[in-house]
Amino acid sequence: ERGRAGGTTGGGEAYDFSDTPDQDKDIDPVVLAATNADVEIQANNDIFLDSSLQLVQPGATFTARAGRNILMDAGVVITTNNGAVTLVGNEDASFGADPAHRDPGAGVISMHSLAAINSGGADVTLRLKPSPDPANTAQFITVSTINAGGGTIEIQRRCEARLQCENPLRVAAL
Repeated sequence: ERGRAGGTTGGGEAYDFSDTPDQDKDIDPVVLAATNADVEIQANNDIFLDSSLQLVQPGATFTARAGRNILMDAGVVITTNNGAVTLVGNEDASFGADPAHRDPGAGVISMHSLAAINSGGADVTLRLKPSPDPANTAQFITVSTINAGGGTIEIQRRCEARLQCENPLRVAAL
């Protein structure tokens, strides 16, 4: 499954790991923003964020969970109004991802150099879990502009389900 700005929303649109897991999905970011609630996108394989998303509801969070990659295109900006932003690559079965519908290869979280995340003061977390295939060790996180305001930015690579990470990077707000 490949999600293009699509997934589970709080507004009745439900696209999660188990919903037609072998098909691609496209969801208009306007639909996601109109939920006025937390938004969670799930895909067994990859999530392509190719359009900007602005959640104006105070405290509404944005979460993307991919079985392999999360890729943000040039010009894409994820903006919340003091709502946490969480991106998780290589999501595992304990969170519902189905490895049978995951393409081979190491997972990545990659923000194009012209992409940005602005959480309006809430925490931002980029978490890349270990690949389900031990041969795929070339996992990486590419970060561009992240503005967490008074929140914390946390970048975690090769994290186990219980958040035990290799060399996590935490940046507290200044």
